[in-house]
Amino acid sequence: MTSLVCAYGLTSLVSSFWLNPYGEFLSAAQRGIGGLALQASLFIALAITNRLLLRRFLSISRKLLVLLVGQSYLAIMSWRSCGTAFSAGALLVSLPLALLAHGELSHSDNQRATSHWRRLNYMVAALSLLSLHRNLAAFGGLIEESSGRFIQKAMMTRLDIASWVTGGSAVITTLMVYSMIEHKRRRLRLTESPWFPAVALSLSLLPSFYLALVLVARVKSFGVSTFDMGVFTQMFHSMRRTGMPLTTLERDALMSHFKVHLSPIYYAMLPVFAIFPKAETLQVLQVLVVVSGILPLWLLAKKFLPDSKSKRVFILSIYLLQPAMLGSSLYDLHENCFLAPLLLWLLYFGCERKGPGMLVFTLFTLMVKEDAGLYVITIALYLMISGANTRDEEGGKRDRNRAVAMILVSLIHFSGSVIFLSRLGDGAMVDRFKNLIIYSSMGYGGIALSVLQNPGYYLATMWTPDKLNYMLAVLSSLGFLPIFQKRVGNLVLFIPFVVMNLLSNYGYQYQLAFQYHYGSGVLLIFLVLLALGESGPGLWTAPNCPPRLKPAVSQPYNRALACAVAFAVAMGISQSYYLLKDRRYYVKNLKTNK
Repeated sequence: MTSLVCAYGLTSLVSSFWLNPYGEFLSAAQRGIGGLALQASLFIALAITNRLLLRRFLSISRKLLVLLVGQSYLAIMSWRSCGTAFSAGALLVSLPLALLAHGELSHSDNQRATSHWRRLNYMVAALSLLSLHRNLAAFGGLIEESSGRFIQKAMMTRLDIASWVTGGSAVITTLMVYSMIEHKRRRLRLTESPWFPAVALSLSLLPSFYLALVLVARVKSFGVSTFDMGVFTQMFHSMRRTGMPLTTLERDALMSHFKVHLSPIYYAMLPVFAIFPKAETLQVLQVLVVVSGILPLWLLAKKFLPDSKSKRVFILSIYLLQPAMLGSSLYDLHENCFLAPLLLWLLYFGCERKGPGMLVFTLFTLMVKEDAGLYVITIALYLMISGANTRDEEGGKRDRNRAVAMILVSLIHFSGSVIFLSRLGDGAMVDRFKNLIIYSSMGYGGIALSVLQNPGYYLATMWTPDKLNYMLAVLSSLGFLPIFQKRVGNLVLFIPFVVMNLLSNYGYQYQLAFQYHYGSGVLLIFLVLLALGESGPGLWTAPNCPPRLKPAVSQPYNRALACAVAFAVAMGISQSYYLLKDRRYYVKNLKTNK
């Protein structure tokens, strides 16, 4: 497998020189059957060569080799690119790979034998930094258009400066307080106070209460639109009277909403709506559904952070303050809100190895939407790859079988949903991913071939200025902790974030004020939990590190971890404040009308 992965990386790198000779990776250039045959021949030759070399040099870590090849590919592609956004996106990915490689090298028993690999790792990381600096100096805020070779002026990022100032101030304050406590040798443990959890959670819940007020005010001040709030309000009134999700607004005819999206999870809200049949009820229910995710998140935090109550409280605060969780509700009710608690429950039962719970919440998650299987498959892959729930051979086999069953059920559900929507419904909404099609004659079936042949095109699709702005907004509000993982397998949880939010050119899917971030956002929050749970001075130090040197590693590491959490909370507060601030006029209109 290592030989094949390395051969693919090298083949893609070499191919990029003739597919995109000028570094214009958004150009979907192909070379037909002849070019594909040449790439296949090169891949086979490199795979055989790598296999022979690996047999000769058995001491080389396979994991380290894959990390270095991936990092080298990104660094060279970044150097060849003529876009600042591409270089910045490549740096965001290559730096965590460099740290993972550093951690792998630190745990080697023979430090002298790995010294040359260490130097190579530093050189490749430096090349990524230099590439970004060069593109900033050469182009500044200039980026290439997706339609051709012309250059247009645009800001690389448009994050509000105040958000970064707030986050930076929180980091500086954390450093100062930490240094003061260490210098004075005083025990200032506010987090150990019995009042700390209640006060912290109460303050963290304030944005959710205000969000509910904004959403109710949107309805009362006639600020909602027919699409989608009008559709769902009519649908729930029909469900209340007839039990059927009928609407006349969605396609200008009487039809079931399930012919557009398969979302039977809506029936979970029907009992409350039957008692309070108002549009405002649906708005409040959406917020409550998302807030309910703190219960499974707390249980997960108790599992991964058993010795730190303060970290568990901070995880809940990050969840409640996360702009991806709050902003996704701003365009009124959508079924996606159920993804946040359901995925957390699925993760909890998966990590606890409880089969009935995994089955129940797999089925509940698939009831959210036709594409919800992507999240189930991602969690199943995490449970298989990470080894988080494998304690013995028999138990591990049973867990892997459960994960495979989750994947099969999800694939069957997705296939059946697509067939149903295409034959009896309005068709699956796959047009939002048309930008991924390079071979127009092959349709969506040619995407896999296109990815294998020209991955640079898809990287450039993800790393545009608007999407980079979105990535920085989401990751900074999490202290960039999701990308710093001890186990490479954990990174599989990024799949929905990449597929749902970055690959499509449908603008709403990478804007925080719309409903496409519940599922991917909650998996990123779980990655924060994993990063905190797997932290420790042994992460970057060798096993034979002298005891006298370990405090020199653990103290800066703990300080950096505290700053990352402070940055996450500060950025979450700041960005959520600006998201809600832009909607305050609904509340003002409501007061004026009264």
